[in-house]
Amino acid sequence: MNYPTVTFYKNDNVRLANYLCYLGKQIACRYYQDRRLLVLPHLVTKDARTIYFPALPYPAKFWDKLSKFAASDYVFNFDKDMVDLATKLLAQTKFEPAEKMDIESAWKEKETEFFRTLAELIPSFDLAKVKNIEVLISPFGTVGSLFFKQKPYGFDFDLTVREDFGPAQIAETILTCFFHLETTNTSVAAWTNREAIIDFLLSRTKLAAAFDHQFAPTVSNLPEIAENLVKTSQAYLQKLGFPTESVLRVANGKITVNSVPVTSNFTPAEKRILTGLIENKGELLTYDEIGNLFWGEDGSLEKFSLYSIAKITEKIRRKIKNFGVYQELVYTVRGKGYVLYD
Repeated sequence: MNYPTVTFYKNDNVRLANYLCYLGKQIACRYYQDRRLLVLPHLVTKDARTIYFPALPYPAKFWDKLSKFAASDYVFNFDKDMVDLATKLLAQTKFEPAEKMDIESAWKEKETEFFRTLAELIPSFDLAKVKNIEVLISPFGTVGSLFFKQKPYGFDFDLTVREDFGPAQIAETILTCFFHLETTNTSVAAWTNREAIIDFLLSRTKLAAAFDHQFAPTVSNLPEIAENLVKTSQAYLQKLGFPTESVLRVANGKITVNSVPVTSNFTPAEKRILTGLIENKGELLTYDEIGNLFWGEDGSLEKFSLYSIAKITEKIRRKIKNFGVYQELVYTVRGKGYVLYD
């Protein structure tokens, strides 16, 4: 079988300028915010949830033009004025990633095995319809972004991979392209489901072995936060002109999700815990504090169980999603407790 030809680009000013515009477009239409990906002014090495959007003096016209696009618009080639502006902005910074690797060489070692394994696992993905895959290695941006070029024979893929990641993330982006060809649904729910499938394929199947289990999952890591990145992201988005909107509120003993009362959908214990998280938004609630909300101060010592706390927290997360809020709002701080950001 003839597999797609994969070509790499680096230090390509035009491609990088277009990519900066694309990232701005995704911020302007809340694509990243709705998926609870963290837009940051600095690089967090090998964190697939973070989008490194460099802190540059973006003028109002940059955002005015990009705000005209919708989340479903796959645009990579922007008009000359935008590209020239982005090129000038990028010339004002120097990128120094924490770690560099030869992504192209690492990919070439795995390329044939990846395509062969992909054809075996998912034969419905017609590799013959894709002739060329162009990969921009970028010092900023997402773990991987994607674009399509429709051709008479099918499609070419135009991808980016952030240079602190390895070949497994290129595989993830190629898989995402194929899943997009299967469905045009761009909702948050569809994104969550698609990313969960890709996480599974690259973590638990032959594809994982092909990349020596070096893949960094996206969705499975969302509920856990190791450092205070959410606050940093919220502050940066506000500085850019895109403040976050509150989703959960408590008033007069009633919980609302997007202004819709939902108190009756939670058990009394779930309501107490969720109310505590909302009232202390952005602050850690320790396991002991949640235990007190769960069982009451008199019974928490006798009944305390981390397993039970984890289970009830997962039920709360699931019920929130049942109201159409697919962003992760309740985060785990490993070894300490939980914190809510919305």
